[in-house]
Amino acid sequence: MDTGGQQKTNIQMAKVNIVEAVKLAGISRSHFYEKYVNPGLITITAEGNKKFVDTSELIRVFGELKSVGVRNVNEKTLLDTPDTVKISTEKDQIIELLKSQLEAAQESENWLKEQLDELRRQKNNLLEEERADKKKGWKLF
Repeated sequence: MDTGGQQKTNIQMAKVNIVEAVKLAGISRSHFYEKYVNPGLITITAEGNKKFVDTSELIRVFGELKSVGVRNVNEKTLLDTPDTVKISTEKDQIIELLKSQLEAAQESENWLKEQLDELRRQKNNLLEEERADKKKGWKLF
């Protein structure tokens, strides 16, 4: 599949059809298209005449996904198929990647907070020195 010049990553994202996507997002199909697909916030890929959404897109936009629940017995199920095992492994890889990204972001945030606190301390010290210098200046006159 042509990715429009973008490099492919080693992790193949799990794809779900539109019905599953709206269930995972916990919203209606019309709301999904109006608020997310049409404005370009979520990308839909087509394979043949079927449309799919990468679960990474859903996680990026909606955060934690809703539980789809138990499927009807008449619906096709993916339990214990090689594709399901692959999807499960991919989900685990995505989760680990997101955890490491979150940890890095938290470390960066903590470092920035420390820098801000240090700058505030320096500012307060300078203000105190300035006040002390002004008091000394008044005593000379």
